[in-house]
Formats: sequence, structure tokens, C-alpha cells
Amino acid sequence: MFTVTPMSNSCSGVTQTFSILVNPIPNVNPNSNVTYCNGTANVLLFTGSVVPGTEYDWTNTNPSIGLAASGTSGSNPFIATNNSNIPITAFILVTPVSNSCSGTPNNFTITVNPIPSVNAVPDQSICNNEQVQAVTFVGSALSGTSYQWVRTNLPIGVIALSGTGNIPAFTGQNIGNVPVTSVFTVTPISNTCSGIPIVFSITVNPLPTIDPILSLPICAGVQTGALTFTGSSMANTQFSWTNSNTTIGLAASGNGSIASFTAINTSNVDQTADITVTPMSNSCSGSSYTFQLVIKPAPTLSPIASQEVCAGTVISAIN
Repeated sequence: MFTVTPMSNSCSGVTQTFSILVNPIPNVNPNSNVTYCNGTANVLLFTGSVVPGTEYDWTNTNPSIGLAASGTSGSNPFIATNNSNIPITAFILVTPVSNSCSGTPNNFTITVNPIPSVNAVPDQSICNNEQVQAVTFVGSALSGTSYQWVRTNLPIGVIALSGTGNIPAFTGQNIGNVPVTSVFTVTPISNTCSGIPIVFSITVNPLPTIDPILSLPICAGVQTGALTFTGSSMANTQFSWTNSNTTIGLAASGNGSIASFTAINTSNVDQTADITVTPMSNSCSGSSYTFQLVIKPAPTLSPIASQEVCAGTVISAIN
């Protein structure tokens, strides 16, 4: 507080008082350059000054990142935004202000990286010992995009439980009685930003089997019994068969069991038919099995004339 009294010729005038108020200069703590991924929720936060009533005036050179062009606040929530294929950067300048006094400005950058993507991959279904096709991942045209994948721990062949990059071709393996499916989850990553994962599966089906069948001798003219095929206990197993000799009275091919039929052989020698049966399940063919049907000719008897003779007559031998 200042007091001023004017003096002249020993005479005092009216005394006046006045004051000089010196305000402190506010400050702001430095903000480091930061990088966010598209779609993440963030808060632009300014701290530092202990001067009461300090405000932080800030400007943003690139509002497309999801942050306004300017503001006056210490806490500023926003959603980082970048729908392009390249990173975008904004320059932020913040100035602390209190009682019309401005402190030293601080500047930093906010970079928003785009989110990578990966195209859908179709499921694969193969048979035991068949080759699984290689899986090549493609997606958005972001440079440096990598694809990380993991799978469920089920035995479908010699393949890792996780990896980065494409999945190489491998031989599927399943020696059981039921299909085995491994589910793959693939996540695209670029500049530490993860995109939306995709999921696909690889199924390895076992091969069905057929139980051995004895070769059967059958007499011509006899009605055969039905031939029912059995094998592995796999669901939906079907059997197809072929016949190498249709003259025996059986069709050239068929599906399922062989129904009863009348055996035919009009020759004087055995007629042999090779019956080849193939088990099928989930589009997978098991090993074929071949057995024989042997149709034996029926013997014949030449006509014998009736004889009428008198008692005591010698009858000739009858052959």
C-alpha cells in the first residue's frame, strides 16, 4: 500500500493512498507426445499451476482426430478418431492463464493410428491324412500390419497352437471315430493397434472302416440272404459297392446293404463276382474291401426212358 501526501511551502495537501498488486505467473506441466488407436476413449489433461483460478487455453491444429479445435479446461475427454489408412497427427498448444497473466506455453503432439482389419476366412473340412490348405491373411492396406493367431488345443495335425503371419499347409490327422475341429482366432495388429478378430475352423474327419466279409459260395437258383455291411462306429457311415460280374443276377453297383437276390449261373463252371465295398462318412472314403461271390452251376440229369419188362427179364444197367 502506498500513501502519498503533497507538500508545498510547509503546507500539506490531501493525502491519497493506492496499491500495486503483483499477480504470479501460472505454469503448466509438460505433456509428452502421445499415440492413440482409433476409437479409444481418452482424456486430454492439463495440470501444474498452484495459482488459484488458473485456466488452460489450448488449441488443436487437426480436429479430425476427434478433439475440438480449441478449449479452456484442464480436463478434456474425447474419442480418438482416424478412419484413414495412415496415422494422423495433431499439434496441441496449451497456455496457462490466471488473472490475465499468461504462463509459458507448452506444445506436444497427439497421433491417432488407424485400426487394421482382416478379411474373413472360410472354414475347412478335410479327411485324415489329407493336406489342409494354407491360410493367407489379407485385410486393410496398412503398412506393417501383422496377423496373430491362436487355436484351440485339439489334435488336428502337426501345427503350433499360436503364431504370427500366414498358416502354412499341413497334413490333417484324426485316427479317432469322430470329427475333430480346431477353432482359430486371428487378430490384425498395426502400430500396436489391434483390429477386430475373425474366427474360422479347420475340421479333420476320420476315415470310416468296413469289417471283413467272407467270400460266399452260392448255388445257382438259390435265393441269397441280404448282405449287411458293418464297420467303424462313426455316425452317418454309408457303404457303396460295385459288382464285377452282373451275370450272377446282381446289379453292377449300389449303395447300402446288398438285398437278397436269386443267384444265376447258366454255364457249366463256377461264376465268380468280385464285390468291392467302400465306406463313406462326412465325404471321406475309407479303405475299400473286396470279397467274392462264387455261383456254382446246378447239375443236370439227362432224361431216362421208362422201361416195361417181363418178370425174369434181366434189366440193363441204368446210368
